[in-house]
Amino acid sequence: MLLVGAGVAILSMVLFGLWMWIDDQAVNDEGPKADRDAADAEFERTMKDIEDGK
Repeated sequence: MLLVGAGVAILSMVLFGLWMWIDDQAVNDEGPKADRDAADAEFERTMKDIEDGK
C-alpha cells in the first residue's frame, strides 16, 4: 500500500511539472507575439496619420 501511495505521489508530481512547463511555454509563445502585433498596429496607424497629414 505504501508503494502505491508513493507511486501516485510521484506520478502527480510529474504530471504537475509537465502541466506547469506547458503553461509556461504557452505564455512565452503568446506574449512577445501579442506585443509585436500591438506595436505593428500602432506603427501602421502612425504612418497612416503622417501620410494623411494629421
